[in-house]
Amino acid sequence: MKNKKLYEQYLDELFLDERKVSTQTRVTRQAKIARDIGARAVRAGKEKNDSLYKRMTYHLEMYKKFKRQLLKKYGSRVKMKART
Repeated sequence: MKNKKLYEQYLDELFLDERKVSTQTRVTRQAKIARDIGARAVRAGKEKNDSLYKRMTYHLEMYKKFKRQLLKKYGSRVKMKART
Protein backbone atom coordinates (compact mmCIF):
# COMPACT_ATOMS: atom_id res chain seq x y z
CA MET A 1 0.00 0.00 0.00
CA LYS A 2 2.77 2.39 0.94
CA ASN A 3 4.74 1.50 -2.19
CA LYS A 4 1.71 2.15 -4.34
CA LYS A 5 1.30 5.66 -2.90
CA LEU A 6 4.99 6.40 -3.42
CA TYR A 7 4.75 5.16 -6.98
CA GLU A 8 1.70 7.33 -7.69
CA GLN A 9 3.45 10.34 -6.16
CA TYR A 10 6.50 9.67 -8.34
CA LEU A 11 4.33 9.48 -11.46
CA ASP A 12 2.57 12.74 -10.57
CA GLU A 13 5.91 14.52 -10.17
CA LEU A 14 7.20 12.99 -13.37
CA PHE A 15 4.27 14.23 -15.42
CA LEU A 16 4.43 17.70 -13.91
CA ASP A 17 8.03 18.06 -15.05
CA GLU A 18 7.31 17.17 -18.67
CA ARG A 19 7.39 20.05 -21.08
CA LYS A 20 4.90 20.52 -23.83
CA VAL A 21 6.82 19.98 -27.02
CA SER A 22 5.42 20.66 -30.44
CA THR A 23 5.80 17.78 -32.85
CA GLN A 24 4.91 19.89 -35.85
CA THR A 25 7.64 21.46 -37.91
CA ARG A 26 7.32 24.28 -40.36
CA VAL A 27 8.26 23.47 -43.91
CA THR A 28 9.00 26.24 -46.36
CA ARG A 29 7.35 26.42 -49.75
CA GLN A 30 10.68 25.72 -51.45
CA ALA A 31 11.18 22.58 -49.35
CA LYS A 32 7.68 21.35 -50.22
CA ILE A 33 8.33 21.92 -53.91
CA ALA A 34 11.71 20.15 -53.76
CA ARG A 35 10.17 17.18 -51.95
CA ASP A 36 7.34 17.01 -54.49
CA ILE A 37 9.75 17.17 -57.43
CA GLY A 38 11.80 14.32 -56.00
CA ALA A 39 8.75 12.14 -55.40
CA ARG A 40 7.38 12.82 -58.87
CA ALA A 41 10.73 12.06 -60.51
CA VAL A 42 10.94 8.71 -58.72
CA ARG A 43 7.35 7.90 -59.64
CA ALA A 44 8.01 8.79 -63.31
CA GLY A 45 11.11 6.59 -63.36
CA LYS A 46 9.10 3.71 -61.93
CA GLU A 47 6.33 4.15 -64.51
CA LYS A 48 8.82 4.31 -67.40
CA ASN A 49 10.69 1.27 -66.05
CA ASP A 50 13.93 3.29 -66.05
CA SER A 51 17.25 1.58 -65.32
CA LEU A 52 18.16 4.41 -62.93
CA TYR A 53 15.09 3.60 -60.84
CA LYS A 54 16.10 -0.07 -60.75
CA ARG A 55 19.61 0.85 -59.60
CA MET A 56 18.22 3.22 -56.97
CA THR A 57 15.98 0.55 -55.48
CA TYR A 58 18.80 -2.01 -55.59
CA HIS A 59 21.15 0.22 -53.63
CA LEU A 60 18.40 1.12 -51.18
CA GLU A 61 17.99 -2.56 -50.39
CA MET A 62 21.76 -2.92 -49.98
CA TYR A 63 21.79 0.10 -47.64
CA LYS A 64 19.15 -1.50 -45.43
CA LYS A 65 20.97 -4.84 -45.49
CA PHE A 66 24.26 -3.24 -44.40
CA LYS A 67 22.50 -1.23 -41.71
CA ARG A 68 20.99 -4.42 -40.26
CA GLN A 69 24.44 -6.03 -40.25
CA LEU A 70 25.95 -3.04 -38.45
CA LEU A 71 23.15 -3.09 -35.88
CA LYS A 72 23.77 -6.77 -35.28
CA LYS A 73 27.52 -6.21 -34.88
CA TYR A 74 27.56 -3.00 -32.80
CA GLY A 75 24.00 -2.86 -31.40
CA SER A 76 24.78 -4.00 -27.87
CA ARG A 77 27.71 -1.59 -27.56
CA VAL A 78 25.86 1.48 -28.70
CA LYS A 79 22.74 0.76 -26.63
CA MET A 80 24.81 1.40 -23.50
CA LYS A 81 25.99 4.76 -24.89
CA ALA A 82 22.50 5.73 -25.99
CA ARG A 83 21.10 5.20 -22.51
CA THR A 84 23.62 7.48 -20.81
